[in-house]
Amino acid sequence: MTSAVMTNATQKTLEKRRSPRVTPEPDQPVGIHLIGQDYVEVTNAINVSIEGIGICVPHGFHDVNLDKLAEVLIKLPEPVDCSFTATVKIAHRQGNNFGAQFMDIAEKDAKMLHAYIMKLMKKRLDSLA
Repeated sequence: MTSAVMTNATQKTLEKRRSPRVTPEPDQPVGIHLIGQDYVEVTNAINVSIEGIGICVPHGFHDVNLDKLAEVLIKLPEPVDCSFTATVKIAHRQGNNFGAQFMDIAEKDAKMLHAYIMKLMKKRLDSLA
């Protein structure tokens, strides 16, 4: 049996989160096209919630102004299988990982995102049973 050690920083991050966050399946990534004023980045999400997405950018966005809003195209895999755009703000940065908070997302797209999150959570709970 292993025990998890929670650092103060980890605990504070968890306390700030109001929504469940899921990690996409490795064989079914959530595709991301992040389009800012001075950049375009194509990558996959490292985690997803109804409030935002986590992404990893290997080059770390050095010399790029991340204070401005950006557009993001999100491609959700099966079982939802849809794409949509939203406006995001980079809310935090930790090394090459970035948290992008949704600032504007259509209601129908938010519902699809929520459906994806719930289906992934259910799949993981079912696999534990």
